[in-house]
Amino acid sequence: MTSSIKLMRTMIRQKSSSVHKVIGLQLLALVITLIIQLWQQGHINAMDPVGFFASYGMLATMVIFVLLALRTEHIWTNSVFRLIPITDTRLYISNLLSTFLNFVYFLILETIITGLLGSLDLADFNMPNTSHLFGYVTSGIALIFTLLLVGWTFISMVHLLGKMISTFLPETKQGFIQLVLYIVVFFLLFFVLSTIDNTIGNYVNNFFSPVYSMGTLYQIIGPLFILSGFMLLWVILFSLINIYLLKYWIEAK
Repeated sequence: MTSSIKLMRTMIRQKSSSVHKVIGLQLLALVITLIIQLWQQGHINAMDPVGFFASYGMLATMVIFVLLALRTEHIWTNSVFRLIPITDTRLYISNLLSTFLNFVYFLILETIITGLLGSLDLADFNMPNTSHLFGYVTSGIALIFTLLLVGWTFISMVHLLGKMISTFLPETKQGFIQLVLYIVVFFLLFFVLSTIDNTIGNYVNNFFSPVYSMGTLYQIIGPLFILSGFMLLWVILFSLINIYLLKYWIEAK
């Protein structure tokens, strides 16, 4: 049997190329923006680079999420990976985990570059109040990461369900029908999940409505961890469905 660690390293290496391309384009956009500003205004403020880079970072984050999702879905039907002597469960975990680790790698690069650009001007830097900082950061990161996993596993479920349904359809015009199925399945699942999560969303929203006091912010930490736990349950449920579909319904091309 092929080692899961070795397989995951291969997947990480392949997917990391998308990370490097997105970061490279983000830096290129930053350089072009600074050149244009220098040309038009004749000067560049010390904090302009980090400001522009952070602004482009929002778009870069969305792009890398989509690119990693596409690479993840490609593996489900890729004969190179599907014919490897490894169980579908281990293949699924390796694929999802490699996608997650590449996103973490992307965030680390973003943080390092932002820190380097921000170090150009530290004159007005003040250390924030750290009394509850660890709780804010960990609860926020936990929620973001679980939401990412929900997104990727949800996309995989829509993709694999569409593939399964298409096996019962005639081959003629199968591509168009499959696209329609993807759209229908996506909106059906989205409607069901939105209905189920509505209660949870209202509960958490109560903690965000009166924002701005330190006491209120401190109270948010617990609900964020609770919400992360609910999201993790969705990840597990989606993953179980995906592994079943992958094992019994999805064939390699």
